[in-house]
Amino acid sequence: MGKNKPTYFYIAIFFAVTVAIFCVVICVNFFIDPYNELGRNRIGLYFLSDRQLKNRINTFPHDALMMGSSRVANINPQELCGYHFYNASFASALPEEMYFYLEKYATHQKLVMIGLDFYMFNESEYPLSQMKKWPDHYFAVHEYLLSWNVFRDSFIALKKWARREPPLLDINGRMNRGDSASSAEPAFDPKEYNKWMKHLRGREFHPARLSKVRMIYLERIKDLLDKRNIKHIFFINPIQEDVYALIKNSGSYDDFDLWRRTLKERFPEIRDLTQGRYFKKSFFMINDPSHYKAQTGAQFINEILDEIPCVKK
Repeated sequence: MGKNKPTYFYIAIFFAVTVAIFCVVICVNFFIDPYNELGRNRIGLYFLSDRQLKNRINTFPHDALMMGSSRVANINPQELCGYHFYNASFASALPEEMYFYLEKYATHQKLVMIGLDFYMFNESEYPLSQMKKWPDHYFAVHEYLLSWNVFRDSFIALKKWARREPPLLDINGRMNRGDSASSAEPAFDPKEYNKWMKHLRGREFHPARLSKVRMIYLERIKDLLDKRNIKHIFFINPIQEDVYALIKNSGSYDDFDLWRRTLKERFPEIRDLTQGRYFKKSFFMINDPSHYKAQTGAQFINEILDEIPCVKK
């Protein structure tokens, strides 16, 4: 009988296999870079991490920015007139986040347009961020390269890319929700619609503690852009008719009206789109009363910029 192999042989095999696995994980995460954390992603972004993805801004030539919540994120810059926009919006955006983003990236643009929502100034439901600057990275490099979740998502991204599925983020920053003018509108789903109304009633529209600090951040945005000689336009996003009725009946209307009046006092040139023709249901997603259609956003943005000749990109 042969002698048993010494223990250190099996330990060496174990470590060799372990190192090989780590090397594979590191290489895949490095070259695929599914979240574009390293700036190496070339196959498209298939995972929704708005704030992280918007660090790609310098990869797209532009001379204007749009900012706001997921409502604005849906607008396609290709449909806008006069400027080459990058859509820098992200879900549940807050004024302090927008300030630090603009402090980092608003350096050469001619125009910045910022869409505002009531929830942004409600510290009760959306606590003040402790951010001190806009982060370049959301992971430590070693954590990202060694992450099993990133490794898994790398293969999922490759699979989606191979199937030629559209990425979630267009090169111009627009979140691709599959609701282009050529997309067929889904059937009305009362359950889905009511789910959104319940969400709005519970988080966005109820008696709120309006944030004075966030008003100051908005003024800081204005001062920052003024100092950099960048034209800026604030607008209050349209609100769908059922949602407006919800506000009227929810006990939050006084807070909502005070918020609008305060914005108009501090920023006299702000555009208030909460009243007027854009409140009709036809301008909003059929099962989502919170978000207007991409075409709606492009339409009212172009109306705001109607003095600028339209130059299709």
